[in-house]
Amino acid sequence: MILSTGKTNTEKLTELLDEADQQLQHSNVEKRTSSILKVLAGISNFLKDEHPTINRRPLMRIIEEFVSIKADVKTNLFDTEKNIRNNSVRLTRKKTNEALIVAGMELLIEGGMDPNEVCKTAAEILGKFSESRLEKLRKAFHTSLQPKPATDLMAKLKDEGKVRGSSYDAGIAFLTEAKKNLK
Repeated sequence: MILSTGKTNTEKLTELLDEADQQLQHSNVEKRTSSILKVLAGISNFLKDEHPTINRRPLMRIIEEFVSIKADVKTNLFDTEKNIRNNSVRLTRKKTNEALIVAGMELLIEGGMDPNEVCKTAAEILGKFSESRLEKLRKAFHTSLQPKPATDLMAKLKDEGKVRGSSYDAGIAFLTEAKKNLK
């Protein structure tokens, strides 16, 4: 990728793209990856010189992703199979306990309690949570605000509670257990 100094930006970019086209046909992964990075950087430089007001940040993010992939680091834009396997979301103890609390509250509602009464009962059992905070937490688990593993855990706990016996008893047991996990 030697660029001559007497050429226009368009000629330099054309030369870079022609060279990259040849490199991309190699079976060597390192050469192909290097060519991709050079092309993206060349396009970014061309835009910077010819159209300085254009937002080049997306190109820079893509370059950063390729560098991360090359360095075997977690990526943000590209979900590679390796990235999905090695960087799965792990639930914190707090999220796990919140899932237990919400599962308990949901079981109480299924057991016949009014949702407002459930928040009051849960607040009394847990001690550290207000009724409004518990209601917000319960609603949050029914939206995309929570990580999928947390909502999956809540659903699994809820199903397990139904198997144990009455929904009401399981809900009270879950809330009592969640209280033990609070700091």
